[in-house]
Parts: sequence; C-alpha cells; structure tokens
Amino acid sequence: MSGQDEDRSSAEVGSEQMLRSELGAGKYTRWAAGLSVDQLVALVWLVGEFTMRMGSTEQALLVVERDKHRSGMRRAWEALRLLVDFKRAPMSLDEVRHAMRAAMQPPKEEQ
Repeated sequence: MSGQDEDRSSAEVGSEQMLRSELGAGKYTRWAAGLSVDQLVALVWLVGEFTMRMGSTEQALLVVERDKHRSGMRRAWEALRLLVDFKRAPMSLDEVRHAMRAAMQPPKEEQ
C-alpha cells in the first residue's frame, strides 16, 4: 500500500469517527451512532425514497391511508413506515429494498 493510500484510509477512518461522534452527541441522532455503513445507506435511501415521492411539504403532510392505493403514494407510505420503524429495528439496504418491493405487490386475494 502506498503512503497516499494509507493517508486516504486514515482520512476515511477519521471522517467516519467524526460522523459517529456527531451522531452520538445529538439528542435526536444518538440512536444512529452505532449503525453500520450499510444501515446508514439504507436510512438515507429511505429518506430519498420518501422525499422524492413528495412534491411539497403540504403533500407529505397529506399522506394518509386513503391515498395508499396510488402507486407513488404506496411507495411513499411504505418508506415513511419504514423510516418510523428504523430507530427500533435498523435494516440493511437489501432489507429495505426487499420491503419496498414487497409493499408494491398487489394484495393476494383471499380465497
């Protein structure tokens, strides 16, 4: 490994430590300080999934059960549900993607 690679690795480690320190210091973020990199990526993915589906703050506030049947709203609703649950049960990016795909499946008809 070259000196430059070692410096970059040290910088990356320092950045991650700083991020985790900042997360750990915040009243509303300390729960996330111990998340894995994959879980942090999944969390940011969920934020993006939800916010990309919402055109405005007002629209986001109107995401209610009655709109859940619309495709974009279903995805937004599921992303919001997963975001709320994320603090209690962090998920990997693969788990988030699987949950989003499952939410988009049409309901199975009862027999």
